[in-house]
Amino acid sequence: MSPVSLLLAALAALGAGLINALAGGGTLLSFPVLTAVGVPALPANITNAVALCPGYFGATLAQRHDLRGQRDRLLVLLPASAIGGLAGGLLLLHSGERVFRSAVPFLILLASVLLALQDPLRRWLSARVGRAAPASALRAAVPIGVASIYGGYFGAGLSVIVLAVLGITLDDSLTRLNALKQAIALSGNVAAALLFLFSGRVVWQAALVMAVGALVGGAMGMTMGTLVPPNRIQIMFALILTPLLFTGAVQYPWPSLGHLRWFQIIALFNPMTYVSEGLRAALVPDVPHIAPWVCLLVLPTALLVLLAIGARGFVNRSID
Repeated sequence: MSPVSLLLAALAALGAGLINALAGGGTLLSFPVLTAVGVPALPANITNAVALCPGYFGATLAQRHDLRGQRDRLLVLLPASAIGGLAGGLLLLHSGERVFRSAVPFLILLASVLLALQDPLRRWLSARVGRAAPASALRAAVPIGVASIYGGYFGAGLSVIVLAVLGITLDDSLTRLNALKQAIALSGNVAAALLFLFSGRVVWQAALVMAVGALVGGAMGMTMGTLVPPNRIQIMFALILTPLLFTGAVQYPWPSLGHLRWFQIIALFNPMTYVSEGLRAALVPDVPHIAPWVCLLVLPTALLVLLAIGARGFVNRSID
């Protein structure tokens, strides 16, 4: 892959990590970018699944407090999800490039419909709490396993299906069901990703830079999600995300902003600047850039700060 292609993949993964942390559906951004830069559909899907997998750990960790008291459910549903994820991964590997490429338009359409139904589903589940009779997690195991097959095969919109299944089969608060959903999604995606690691289909150059981008984007999204009310997420994209992209040194090298000193200083406070500059240093070293050691120092620090703020916000919100 060319340096420009890797840069685009990393930025798409950053956006996908941010979107997954806020609402879900980041695959609908990162997967098309991989195919647009020349990666065939099947390796693009596999690479995307492996690269975005670390983001699910952060989402589950952030909501771990809401998993307390759900041990029995986890013991039943996590294995079901893992088996389904493995089955979906095996189905993907054996379906071949031609079959998968033919299915992609329908998979993207399905994922888009699922994401469109996400808010109505949450409202319905919130109104339904307390009305259903208590049910065993065994009742949810089979539909969760089936849903995870889809997750291992493509995955975009899986969280909507899982939350719907949990809401129908279990009687609990939406907050606790959402935490359970995150753990189930993590189990299925990790199972599929472990299978893909040994498939020989992962484009490792892209996977590594995308994993970094997804982690940074996920931390940013988790932090934003705790600071902005859910019903104002759309406004946040206009008022926060656009300026982040504009000041992230994506379109231009940071050193070239010397004639706009005030803008250059503002860009220093944006973690995306160090992602862009680090990739620039590694891929096109002849272009002026921030020293790589500075990027390596700032990015982990920013990641830890954002994760700490996001995790604290999630805990406070769950307590409230």
